Amino acid sequence: MGLDVDSRNCPNFCHARSPTGLEIERSTKQRKEPLRKKSLSNKYAAYYFAGLPIILPFRRRNYGLLAIIVFPAEAMFALLVVDWFPLWLSLRVAAIATVCVLALGTLLAYLLSHKTFRGKHLIDSLITLPLVLPPTVLGYYLLVIAGRASPFGHIYEAIFGQPLVFTWQAAVVAAFLHSAPIYIKAATAVLETVDYRFEWAAQSLGASEWRTFWRVTLPLAWRGLSSLAALSFARSLGDFGVTIMVAGNIPDQTQTLSVAIYDAVESGDGALARMLVLVVSVLALALLWPAAYLSRRNRPATNV
Repeated sequence: MGLDVDSRNCPNFCHARSPTGLEIERSTKQRKEPLRKKSLSNKYAAYYFAGLPIILPFRRRNYGLLAIIVFPAEAMFALLVVDWFPLWLSLRVAAIATVCVLALGTLLAYLLSHKTFRGKHLIDSLITLPLVLPPTVLGYYLLVIAGRASPFGHIYEAIFGQPLVFTWQAAVVAAFLHSAPIYIKAATAVLETVDYRFEWAAQSLGASEWRTFWRVTLPLAWRGLSSLAALSFARSLGDFGVTIMVAGNIPDQTQTLSVAIYDAVESGDGALARMLVLVVSVLALALLWPAAYLSRRNRPATNV
């Protein structure tokens, strides 16, 4: 028997409409929202606990630089209790060595790029030699040349009242020897790219060679030389082999950053070693990034 219902007389039953598409979509979003929040919280929790094996060792030994993500108070305290003498010594050594490299290396690069003389290729080979010799060989050469038994060592000790070896000044010499060859080789190539017609024009107008070098050659090559100066500083900052042979590993006297990392690894202090590695990596990146920008800006534009 069929049910004949007049919809006009049954508003509570017959006028019940089906939900629209917008309402269905809204209700679906409301059901999915708690699930979405739960999945996000699970994902962040997974990242958090996955990072704990890396962060917790720093917290345990109070050497936390990465621990600032989870333990900011302890991380800031750890940065204060660490002995930063190797960092400041490395910065001072690298700065002095870079100034010496810029002064002597630029003049040698100018001679090799603009002059022709007897023995030029021999000098170029001697400059390249530290790039291929092991650091221990270079350190031994410095010990023989600058040791207390050598004539140079006697002269240095008579002038300054102390030997050169196993002092922070010896670390400067080691950093200079480590960074000068690559600077001279690259600076020679940079100076050779300077358009010689500008130099000839300056000299034809009465400028001396020295004045032409300062007023014409250097302004045209300053971007490339600035990039090489930053690279030289970064290379001086990371010298290890020559430094440990001629300057040694004396805490608070000759212990540079690279030597401090070696000492931390040898003593089993992995947390300190990781933090110092992170510091020197950030410093090197901060130096190489502008150096790469300057070297790219130094390239001549080409029309395609």
